Amino acid sequence: MRTVCKITPFIIIILSIEIHAQVNISPGVSHPDWNAIQSQVTSLFGATYLVSDVVNVDSAVGNRVVADGAITNPYNTLSACYIFVARETIEETSGLHGVMGVYRTGTIIWNSGASINSTSNIGSSITATRDLNNDGKVEIITSWFEGARGDVERIWVFTWDGLSGSLINAVDAQNESALVSTTSSFEYVDIDGNNIFEITGLWNESTGEEKKIIYSWNGTQYGKWANPPQPLPSGFYPRDKVDATVKALVTKISSTLSYHYDLQSKSSSKQKINEFMLETPPDLITNNRSPNEWRIGGVPGKALGWLGLFGFDNFINPGNGDTSFCFETNRLPAIVTGLVRGDNGSWIEIFGDTVDYTLDQWFDEAKSNSFKVMTVGPSTLPNPFISSNFLDTLTSYTTQSRTLGWIKDQATANKYIGYFASAKTSLQQNNIDSARIKLQQVVNDVNIDSTSNITIEAYALLKYNTEYLRDHLETSLSLSIKVFLQGPYNPSTGRMNTTLKTTGILAAHFGSIPIPAEAVDSINIEIRDSASAAQATVRKYAAAWLLADGTIKCFSDTTKSYVEFDAPIGSYYIVVRHRNHLAIMSAVKVLLQPLEQDLILPQRKSKPMEQIPERTHWKL
Repeated sequence: MRTVCKITPFIIIILSIEIHAQVNISPGVSHPDWNAIQSQVTSLFGATYLVSDVVNVDSAVGNRVVADGAITNPYNTLSACYIFVARETIEETSGLHGVMGVYRTGTIIWNSGASINSTSNIGSSITATRDLNNDGKVEIITSWFEGARGDVERIWVFTWDGLSGSLINAVDAQNESALVSTTSSFEYVDIDGNNIFEITGLWNESTGEEKKIIYSWNGTQYGKWANPPQPLPSGFYPRDKVDATVKALVTKISSTLSYHYDLQSKSSSKQKINEFMLETPPDLITNNRSPNEWRIGGVPGKALGWLGLFGFDNFINPGNGDTSFCFETNRLPAIVTGLVRGDNGSWIEIFGDTVDYTLDQWFDEAKSNSFKVMTVGPSTLPNPFISSNFLDTLTSYTTQSRTLGWIKDQATANKYIGYFASAKTSLQQNNIDSARIKLQQVVNDVNIDSTSNITIEAYALLKYNTEYLRDHLETSLSLSIKVFLQGPYNPSTGRMNTTLKTTGILAAHFGSIPIPAEAVDSINIEIRDSASAAQATVRKYAAAWLLADGTIKCFSDTTKSYVEFDAPIGSYYIVVRHRNHLAIMSAVKVLLQPLEQDLILPQRKSKPMEQIPERTHWKL
């Protein structure tokens, strides 16, 4: 709604003088334009009528400077037109009056006549042009301000078909518009979602309390009628009267994924779209982009979304769309719910009151009051990551994609379901290479099927999730290390003593478990993908026998001079622990593969038993 200053009659006179001194009153309105309209108004109604506002519709559409962006031309019936209002400044007959008119190609092609009763009026303006009652015509809404400070606003509404206009608001006993409110409080909202807008305002009734008032359409006029439409039980207006499609394109950029959304509003939509959300956590989003005058935000842990700023003519109209919704993240694609919401009043206002809503409360309301569509969005990886379980997830994505029409035929869906089932069987048989081959076949076939059998959504789900699983399959990684304990270390021999073995202490403690002849003691070896234990997503452990020369033997199989970890191929920090020495950890990550890795720790030895601090870093 246009913000109108509260002004005194004295200031109005000054403004009128200043207006005629301006070269350009508002975008697209020049001083000659203003003078030409004023000249014709004077010719028609007399010198006491002064033009108070002129809007060049072509220049004002989409321009938030004019009427806060509320000028629209939905049926092109106002193309090349100027809309003006003029008011009588000196009473000549019975009270003061005003006039609204349309000016085109150098002449006033239609005017309302001096039908606007403006006895108490101190100013007027063009407020909005829009189709309020869904009749295929545009309504021209003008505001007329009363009171010493201009704090009372009456609106006069005229419908326009391109050739002529007519008044469609009720008038009171004084022949003034019945649509009255405190200044700048009018809103145009579809309270019951039937695509016919109501006009709401604030008015001080006889009780002295300012309350919301509803002016509704009775088929002929806007006025204060009995039993007007009421809002939803939550107090919000319906915002689900849209019919939309969403296409999601996911592409890989280095180590991150770029998500692009094409949001289209069908011509059957009854509301403009001004909000689009994804039910997915908004964290770890980078390089985001939004449509012009939209902003990206989110509800922590729940939703990521874009909001078109109120008061701007930048919403998505029925029959139109926008492809400017995008961001980058390292999160893998999943099937998520998209929430598309229509423009129907400010979300912060509940009917009759302004209420402080938490983000969670607002999001709950949004989920119940929006058009829902399934799409693809980033999702948090399961923790812990278990390969066989992730294969079940891929199978579920395939089944859902077929249901959603993202996989065109059942034969194609069955093919991928078969691949995933076969890969799972291979994993259960500990045949990692076979499972990896099956997953690579999925990647190969997805690239082929993307030309005809699957949509971009199914392509993103199957390709990027399968690639991730293929590269993170747990396999048997071998590690051989050399480490010395300070307590049993003998500098003269460069070896550690085996007192615990030779005195029978190890045998007494471990019983029948085979113990190597050169055993010093048992140790525990950990690999993890982060220096911080709390932030590690992979932590694997193996027990080993430490021998006198610093080498190791597998605790459960003393024929092996290494330990094994079931983990994905990759780089890890190596942590070694002993029961009465401080733990040591590699200063950098070490690449582990399904081949024996020899790692020697020759320089630093741990101290006698103290509490092992996770933060202690020892150079290898």
